[in-house]
Amino acid sequence: MERTAREARKGRLEPLPADLVRKIALAMLRALIEAHDAGLVHRDVKPGNIMLSADDG
Repeated sequence: MERTAREARKGRLEPLPADLVRKIALAMLRALIEAHDAGLVHRDVKPGNIMLSADDG
């Protein structure tokens, strides 16, 4: 089940572990680089526009 970063945070009181934050950030950067290489520009990168899934890949 996919959900936005904001939905994933609902009810969370503790911060995410640093290694998980790094993993998410690197995945976001890779996706933005791929989009840029394809000639696309995303002008609204924010937590509500980031989809998280249980897939580690």
